[in-house]
Amino acid sequence: MSMYTLYKLRALQKYFKYCGNTFNISYRLFITKIKKESELDNLVNKGKLTVVQYGAEWCGPCRNLKLLLNNLSKEYPNINFAYVDIDELPALAESLGISSIPLVRIVKDKNLVDSIIGCNIESIKDCIDKQV
Repeated sequence: MSMYTLYKLRALQKYFKYCGNTFNISYRLFITKIKKESELDNLVNKGKLTVVQYGAEWCGPCRNLKLLLNNLSKEYPNINFAYVDIDELPALAESLGISSIPLVRIVKDKNLVDSIIGCNIESIKDCIDKQV
C-alpha cells in the first residue's frame, strides 16, 4: 500500500470518527437495497419495525447516513433496514412525495411511525428505541 493510500485511509477514518461513526475498510452492508417497489412492499408488510432510508449516490449526507444506519442495524438485528435510491426508483419517490434527502421513514405494522429529514442518527435511534 502506498503512503498516499494510507494517508487517504487515515483521513477517512478521522472523518467518520468525527461524524460519530467508526470507519471499517471492509464493511458488510446489512441494509437491504430496494430495487423494485414490490420489494419495499414485501419488507414493510412483514409486520416488523422497518427503517427505510431514501437517498441518492451523489448525495454526501446520504452516503454518510447509509454507513451510520449500517452500524445501527448491527445493534438492532430484529429490525429491517432498507435503502431506496430515488434516482433508480423515481416513480416510487414521486408517489411517496419525497422532496428532500436524506429522508428516513420508520414503519411499524404497515403504519408510518416517523419521518426524519437529514443525517440525524440520534433522532433515528431515539425513535427506534421508543418503538422497540
